[in-house]
Amino acid sequence: MDKDKYTASYRMVEDSRTPEEYSGALTADGFEDALMGYGTQFSKDERRILVIIDAVFEYHGMGYSVIPLRTGDKVPALASWKQYQSEPMGSGELREFWAESPDANVAVITGKISGVTVIDIDRGGVDSLKEAGVALPKTY
Repeated sequence: MDKDKYTASYRMVEDSRTPEEYSGALTADGFEDALMGYGTQFSKDERRILVIIDAVFEYHGMGYSVIPLRTGDKVPALASWKQYQSEPMGSGELREFWAESPDANVAVITGKISGVTVIDIDRGGVDSLKEAGVALPKTY
């Protein structure tokens, strides 16, 4: 990918869209539509990156603490991310990181900072919870 071309398009996307305009970009049904929303001036890989960057600023705009992950991995791309459990990255930090590493993945820090609770249930766990009378909300 031509980094200059990408950086210019990234600035265009980040500067011109509000959090309300991001909704649905990463839903299973909306991902391909989001990719096509960038038109044919970008390759599919470039459009995928722009969709991820949209998600970064959507989640940030929703008040979630987000951090970058290594490309194609679930490992943080930061030496330490502990500070982001109590103070989210600023939009300037986010722009700077993704301008340098546009193909990084994104993670939401769960817990109090983002108001998100995650329950990881292994096989058979749902049945065990139902037997115990625990009702889970709809998941996404």
